[in-house]
Amino acid sequence: MKIVLYAQQLARNVRGGIGTYVNGLIKGFSELGHDGFEVAVLIGSNKTKLFEGESKSAGLAELPLVTSLPLGRVASYLVGASLFGIPKGFDIAHGTSLDVPIAVGKIRRMTALSTMVHDLAWREVPDTFSHTGRRFHELALKRVLKQSKLLMVPSSQTADALIKIGVSQDRIEVVQHGCDHLGTPDIAGTRKLLKQLGIKEDSSFLLAVGTLEPRKNLPRLFDAYRLACERFEGAGLPLLVAGPAGWGNIIQTKQPKGDIIFAGEVSSVILSGLYSLAKLLVYVPLLEGFGLPVTEAMAAGTPVVSSPVPAAVVAPRRQALKHTGRQSTRLVDPLDVSSIAQGLIDVVLKQDLRDELIEAGSERVRGLTWKAAAEHHLHLWKGMIE
Repeated sequence: MKIVLYAQQLARNVRGGIGTYVNGLIKGFSELGHDGFEVAVLIGSNKTKLFEGESKSAGLAELPLVTSLPLGRVASYLVGASLFGIPKGFDIAHGTSLDVPIAVGKIRRMTALSTMVHDLAWREVPDTFSHTGRRFHELALKRVLKQSKLLMVPSSQTADALIKIGVSQDRIEVVQHGCDHLGTPDIAGTRKLLKQLGIKEDSSFLLAVGTLEPRKNLPRLFDAYRLACERFEGAGLPLLVAGPAGWGNIIQTKQPKGDIIFAGEVSSVILSGLYSLAKLLVYVPLLEGFGLPVTEAMAAGTPVVSSPVPAAVVAPRRQALKHTGRQSTRLVDPLDVSSIAQGLIDVVLKQDLRDELIEAGSERVRGLTWKAAAEHHLHLWKGMIE
């Protein structure tokens, strides 16, 4: 079986959760050893940075790369992505987001198409997107619904959103993301960064992770944090925000403002270190298709305060968690500043709750590997061509 992944997100300056999904999937394929299948990556760019850093470590450089411009001996046969659409000779073409090439004519008839639809956030929280962004996503969704035989989604919430707009349930499959992509934490490097940011080695801190954009709900989080600080015992706990700048002028400057400190985008091993050293992760977006920072923190043994994103409320063994009365995160209302503040207070001050969340979080992420996700993709693709 020959598969081509359309991964235009890897050519973008801010790759976000979609970029993590692509790299994680490639990691999973690499761990499977490519037994009985071949994978190529289609990107409408020739940016050499695609072979650097995390993309290389995730296995991208080991796979054939199909791009729009030649990269010498590094790449295999080169075909234009944005210009020419899906290349010939593949059994499966998979869109890793709604940003997919147009499939026409014979290629469309001979290649089975699938797409990962991460969310319909531009419809559900439209004020957090620009007019241009809403227009792009709407047109892209229309094209995907017309072309794709199979729609993968990371959660039942996204599946329900698609069904609500008239998509047949038979076309939708839930495939949960892995959370084993960050690697071993670089504790020394993380402590060095914390020192540079003004956080003392023996000090605790709260952590927020994500692209700085309106959907992440940072203004309410900052108000809640300031409210919660009035209840924290002893020295204040700084709030460290890690993630690349997105859009919307959420943060006018990256310089520290009081106890709210912006680290910017960090490497995977430093992010892993931040999770390991943080008092908690607070993640309160208005809407997410999954919510990777939640499972990343759980995998590191860090308790989480979150809005009801799928990563927090859908567990493989959720019946067991329900039976014991445990929750995998301290859930809060993302629209209520006082609710977020109380969640922070509870997880900082109540050790029994912290222990419960750590244990339940560990249970929630058990089995969430990118190898398992890759196997699930392959199983679904085989069913498409049999």
